[in-house]
Amino acid sequence: MKLRALLRRAALLPFAITGLRLAAANTAPTWQPPATAGVTLIAQPDGKVQITSTADEFVVDSVASLPAKGGDAFAVDVRVRVGVDMSAQPELACFDAQGRAVPPPVPVQAMRQSSTQWQRYTKTFIAWPGTVTVRARLRDYGRGTEGVGDNAHQLKLLTFLRCPVSQRHG
Repeated sequence: MKLRALLRRAALLPFAITGLRLAAANTAPTWQPPATAGVTLIAQPDGKVQITSTADEFVVDSVASLPAKGGDAFAVDVRVRVGVDMSAQPELACFDAQGRAVPPPVPVQAMRQSSTQWQRYTKTFIAWPGTVTVRARLRDYGRGTEGVGDNAHQLKLLTFLRCPVSQRHG
């Protein structure tokens, strides 16, 4: 009888270890602390992140990055809920070989379509020339509290057929 109970418990051990690994993976930070003064990130127990800001504008970059080159397409998928006086929009942050930000050739246009309800943004971006790595980025406007969903962001490399400029029609 004791042997049978011991074997049952031993059979459940891999599931318990897997559960601990998943719980440990969920405690890893998904967003880097922002460089802007007056902005704090607080991890929530359900995998979400709460961002509190007294700054008018700030950015938060993901911890995860992917290798890239100019012209690669990436999808950024993120869930956000903002305060009444705030808005947020996803972006693709591009970095060169020295880790410096590669500025976009055109200024980023503000999108003021955020809601106080949870919203999922899925956007496609092209990496700028000179890019070596990319990260998901949230550009935020306004002061208040914002929620970012349960390990919310995903950054995916999209593959397209590339056609040389000389072969394009139109």
